[in-house]
Amino acid sequence: MPRKICIIGGGVAGLTAARVLKSRSFQDITLYEAAESLGGVWATGYPKFAIQTPGDLYEFPDKELSHPKDYKDGLEIKKYSEDYAEEHGILKSIRMGICVTSIESTFDGKWAVSTNS
Repeated sequence: MPRKICIIGGGVAGLTAARVLKSRSFQDITLYEAAESLGGVWATGYPKFAIQTPGDLYEFPDKELSHPKDYKDGLEIKKYSEDYAEEHGILKSIRMGICVTSIESTFDGKWAVSTNS
């Protein structure tokens, strides 16, 4: 029986986890993102703020960030995250605006994931 996988959060870590799992033939993946868009902390875009490290320290391992030595603003990081998800076929696995409210182990060794929807 195929495993069902739950990933919480559509930031850099969540998107990378989804890509790696897909590359290892896991197909039943659901990524829950509480915000209405991707990017983790940058989901709102923060148009007047920038990352606090050079871009090359913020890159996905398999997608170069344009001009990686620059300190990217929030809108660029948000778009970069969205492009990454689209390029790797992750978008169809993402449920936006859904907040995970609890996770509990079940008697059969599985996990029950509850959301706000």
